[in-house]
Amino acid sequence: MGISCGEIYEVSVKFLERVIYIIVIISASIIGYILYLRFNPVQKERSVTKESLECVTSRKEILLKDKLMQESYVEGTEFQVLQNYYKCNPILRNDIVMFRVASDQDSVMRIVRGIPGDRVELSEDKEKKAWNIKINGEYLSFRQGKYFFGSLAAPPPLQLYLNENESVLQPGYYLLFSSVAPGGQDSSAFGVVEKKAIEAKALPLQNQ
Repeated sequence: MGISCGEIYEVSVKFLERVIYIIVIISASIIGYILYLRFNPVQKERSVTKESLECVTSRKEILLKDKLMQESYVEGTEFQVLQNYYKCNPILRNDIVMFRVASDQDSVMRIVRGIPGDRVELSEDKEKKAWNIKINGEYLSFRQGKYFFGSLAAPPPLQLYLNENESVLQPGYYLLFSSVAPGGQDSSAFGVVEKKAIEAKALPLQNQ
């Protein structure tokens, strides 16, 4: 018995439907991937498997005295400071760095919390009457809970940068915070920090 024209037509329709279904699935996957790259932060600064010390111009030991860092390290903790370390190494999240707020002030030790490519959001903390910060969808926190800073009476300087850059940290810009809320002399007070202001890496010495 031969195959009728109706059966051929039915098989062709089913085949075409399957092809269309596959095309839709592939297209949806491609679109989803593109949206993922667009709206999810991609760490643009690549970590290195081996650090380079060729650019370090000097090393010195300092004792921690800054009370705004004493949730992470006790007063008197000794650090080794590697000057110009970031001339040949990337700045990584959670690095402890020395940066200069102004040319006429001493360098300050802070922790890198935001790096280029991060998506940053500010939200109101009604209880503290201050601001909370989300980095890549997660609240920045410390031992007592969500990190908070500023006053709800006015948006912090960081908000202006976020408004102008679609809430994404651009290359060469970082968020530095102390380990004690509400912070000070860091991104809670003046927003993003340019890479050129970060002078050294600070390493806590062992056997404290």
